[in-house]
Amino acid sequence: MPTGTILLFYKAGSTPKEWSGLMKYSYDDGNSWTLAKDLPAGIIGPVKNRPILLDDGTLLCGSSIESWKRWGCFIDMTSDSGNSWEKSAPINVDNQLFGIIQPALVFSSPKKMRLLARSHQIGFYMHS
Repeated sequence: MPTGTILLFYKAGSTPKEWSGLMKYSYDDGNSWTLAKDLPAGIIGPVKNRPILLDDGTLLCGSSIESWKRWGCFIDMTSDSGNSWEKSAPINVDNQLFGIIQPALVFSSPKKMRLLARSHQIGFYMHS
């Protein structure tokens, strides 16, 4: 983070279907950590890939869920280092039986971001 704070995101639960998101903070380059902080209901944080920090301080976390019937992909966002969160609308792919998971956010140019995700049928999916 711009302040030098390190954020650690992780999951608790036996399987992805049962995961809850948690986070910790380090203010001394990772030498010590705060106690775990539960993310709000419905917010999981980054699932597989590192978050993207925008110039305005917003942290974008590629996130997804794996339910018994359908996969769901979305972006969890915080502008205040994890004190409050917003969630994007679901990112759906037409004609995909299961959906997409494990999104990676990458910049393809300074002003253009792409989302790469895993799909059950087509291997991976790219969205601009």
